[in-house]
Amino acid sequence: MASLLTSEAFFKERALECGLSEIQFNVMKNKGLSNARAFAFAIPRDGSDADLKELALMFVTPPEVPDLALLTVLRGLHFEAYTLFVADWRTRVEKSDRDETPRRLPLAERNSRRISQIARLPGVRLEGATDPGHKLIDIVETACDQNVLTYISWDKCISREAELEGGKAVQTLKVSSSGSLEISDNGVGPTAYVADGLSVRQALTRRGLALDQCQLLEFSIHEEWADLLMRHLAKPPVHGFQVINLEQLRRADVAAFTRAAELTRDGIRKKGCGERPLDKAFVRAMESAQVLMCLLPLAAPTPKSMPRDRSRSPPWKRGKGGKGGGKGGGKGEGKGAEKGRKGRSEKGPRVPDFMIGKATSDESGNRICFNYQQKTCTGKVSRNSAGLGCERGLHVCAEKGCGKEHAAADHK
Repeated sequence: MASLLTSEAFFKERALECGLSEIQFNVMKNKGLSNARAFAFAIPRDGSDADLKELALMFVTPPEVPDLALLTVLRGLHFEAYTLFVADWRTRVEKSDRDETPRRLPLAERNSRRISQIARLPGVRLEGATDPGHKLIDIVETACDQNVLTYISWDKCISREAELEGGKAVQTLKVSSSGSLEISDNGVGPTAYVADGLSVRQALTRRGLALDQCQLLEFSIHEEWADLLMRHLAKPPVHGFQVINLEQLRRADVAAFTRAAELTRDGIRKKGCGERPLDKAFVRAMESAQVLMCLLPLAAPTPKSMPRDRSRSPPWKRGKGGKGGGKGGGKGEGKGAEKGRKGRSEKGPRVPDFMIGKATSDESGNRICFNYQQKTCTGKVSRNSAGLGCERGLHVCAEKGCGKEHAAADHK
């Protein structure tokens, strides 16, 4: 509704439809009456014919007198302008926090902004994938009307082409703040495709164009941010780190908008002097540490350890020197294994508390089953040349100097 009041294109369209000529509208525009908000108070609300005739004098040259047709056109145009103003304030007063329906721009204002943007940005083509959809522009215009910056996610940055192909949002009934039933969109509708780098880049371009059309953020500043994200996405991975993914870019994008919102608590609308608060705030947000931290590469996961080869025989089944279950084996391997066991025993193996001070292997170097010492072993028991045991070790007493086939719990 606010855009209807301040839109010059919409007011010109209504003035021409009411009967004014384009020359007469330009006369009003030169007098400062270029939109409905200004024209609503050009004369008092219950103004007399004298007030209306005084307003109409701007279109005639004395001693000419305004005719009845001109007065009728001005009276009807003034009634429309004042009605829009009252309706806008009524909406502001009765609006509830649950009402999140975007405000729709009038068609004349959309076309006027698009033509103006094409003239300002000759290197950008507003066609196909780079033409922002009406829904996206309405979301940005709603943020401008509320004077608060909100994050616009990538999937909401839909193109006009996708809007036409995807259909309209589903309409539902809801209870308004005054207790009456209203028809509103439930928000379910076509969304933008943002599954790869190219589609994300196009979505960012559409969002930048929508912000520029609503006079919130200069397009070149938003393009600088989009280029920064794409450069990080295209960087080759450093050794020991992963490639930067789209999820990291999304988190950085959210962080940038969050920081910019913190810097524009006083409002984001364009000021009378032409300054846009969001321009400087967004540049500072792009350089903030909390945003750049999201773009750092993540450490690559450590490789998983090799799975245990269960086809090999358990250690307790191996002989003193070696590979098989007998006493033989490679000479060098047997000495090396025995030397390694001596080194570990000097340092001290890692054993449960109940095995501290007890033997972990027999005199031949075969490992002893720890669980058997407390009679909790559930392994399959078998006998070979080394003795009775399971896959974890021999079932012999772990008390030093014993080595008999009974648990340490039964040692006497």
